[in-house]
Amino acid sequence: MPVTIPGIESANAANGHPMFLRGKSLITTLTTSSAILLFFITGANAESEHELNGKATALVSYNDAISGASGAGLSRLVDEDNLGLAAKLQLSYEYSNDNLGFFSHMQLTTEANGRRGDVGMVQMYGYYHYEIDEHDSLMFSAGQFFMPTSMENSENFWDSPYSNNFSALNSWIAQEIRPVGLEIRYDHISDEDQPFSAFGFGAMSFINNDSMGTQLTWRGWSIGRHKTAYGEVLPLPSIHQIEAGYFAHQRDDGGKPFDRDLDHQYGYLFHSYWSPSEALTLKLSYLDNGGDSKLHHGEYAWTTTAAIAGVLWQVDEHWTLLAETMWGYSAMGNPPVVGVDTHYDTTYLLANYQHQQWDYSLRLEWFAATDQAVKPAESNDKGRALTLSTRWRAFGKPWSVIGEWLMIDAQDNRDRRLANGTFDDKNESHLSVSLNYEF
Repeated sequence: MPVTIPGIESANAANGHPMFLRGKSLITTLTTSSAILLFFITGANAESEHELNGKATALVSYNDAISGASGAGLSRLVDEDNLGLAAKLQLSYEYSNDNLGFFSHMQLTTEANGRRGDVGMVQMYGYYHYEIDEHDSLMFSAGQFFMPTSMENSENFWDSPYSNNFSALNSWIAQEIRPVGLEIRYDHISDEDQPFSAFGFGAMSFINNDSMGTQLTWRGWSIGRHKTAYGEVLPLPSIHQIEAGYFAHQRDDGGKPFDRDLDHQYGYLFHSYWSPSEALTLKLSYLDNGGDSKLHHGEYAWTTTAAIAGVLWQVDEHWTLLAETMWGYSAMGNPPVVGVDTHYDTTYLLANYQHQQWDYSLRLEWFAATDQAVKPAESNDKGRALTLSTRWRAFGKPWSVIGEWLMIDAQDNRDRRLANGTFDDKNESHLSVSLNYEF
């Protein structure tokens, strides 16, 4: 198993890179192949390890959000204006045998509001870890998994230890970015008798993630906690361009962020990190999904890019500071004539103070999007948010409680034309308490 590096995800958050597999059955193909291979390895080696983990979450929340017909599904929050109860069960299974391993992550949730969203697979991949020497190693991974970019979502199941809801940046990644592919990664760790340092980089090629950008463009930036499952359909807002406008021929029930490949073109991801000490980690990543911007089977293969930079600084035993910023664009159709060409950016700063079994966090963030297409050019967005949260962890127990208050300042700069009526953007707020149990 690979060595865990401070600020860097373990094998359970690795990435992938397909150069030979395409189509709707990619997950099934990878899973079956891995299972057959591991069956023979398990029988031949007594050093096999099997690990099953779980996390159950119950959450009560109140949202003062955009709701009703004038909201048209455009609230930036998970739920509209109501008092809500939500529950989620997450399970992971990992098999490891010397250098080989297999990992799967499934969720059952009441938070999903799209088709096939209540239960589903979030991650599934196999990996091979090769140690070049005691300082250098290579990791080969194949399947679907989160990019190793997030400074915020550092716990098991790609959850955040700081708040119930993720930042706008990581909310979008949870919704729409989880490549299916094949990756190679290199890691280097310093000598034990030397001051700690580590660095690494990876390259990935992927498919089955062509529609990334759909939610961000049509709905705008949002803040939530839902992780889209493979094959899940996310509903689209009731805006004119989708229901009766230029893009009315798009499927009515929404979009599938993770499903069969639409345009049969490969995307790619490059990522790197550097830890000059145990207290400091910096990351830099670039993604291009390689979409052709055309309509396939009722969905557009968006052309989407994203550059992400992040830093985590463990100031002392109490204080942790982290920040991430992202910029890029999503385009579809024929922007010079009729299409979408949305350029976006977002940044968050997070400070966490830990004392005994208590954590206190403050997160500030800004987000914006500008539609540079000539027509219809109505995907503009701009806002900022403040999150205050606290977490209590029972002494040596698997229980934790997180309380959170979130305020979103709309800044009156989100342009949308509804299918019926007009859209009135407004500030939104959220209160929530979650009870979490890990086993």
